[in-house]
Amino acid sequence: MPADLLQGAQSVIFPGLECYGPFYRLTSVEPVNRYAFIAAAQHSAADGRLSRAVLASFTQAVMEDTCRATVESPSIVSLACEFVGDAQIGDCIEAQIRMVRRTRSVIFLSADITTGGRVLLTANGLAKPAT
Repeated sequence: MPADLLQGAQSVIFPGLECYGPFYRLTSVEPVNRYAFIAAAQHSAADGRLSRAVLASFTQAVMEDTCRATVESPSIVSLACEFVGDAQIGDCIEAQIRMVRRTRSVIFLSADITTGGRVLLTANGLAKPAT
């Protein structure tokens, strides 16, 4: 991971994804929350490309973490992903998450997952607080 990207980075643990870390919460400016990880062998498919399931799981985890600042125990109830590009082992994967809108019962989120300035995935999600 580039040294400037790690400046002020905080290690974060996502429940259920501990064995795929380490993951980092990066310094960000409102309203965007940023996260990152380095693609490794455990994240890749047989052909060496980053598994799309890993990208989707990472997206779900960072969306929930973004919501934790405003609600207790958020849960992603809808996640629509558009896979745009591929990544390889060694690539720095960065997520930029935006809380688009919040109502009493639902939080609307959007995400861009990138590496080296290339978009890998765009997503829209809905989160609900635990009841």
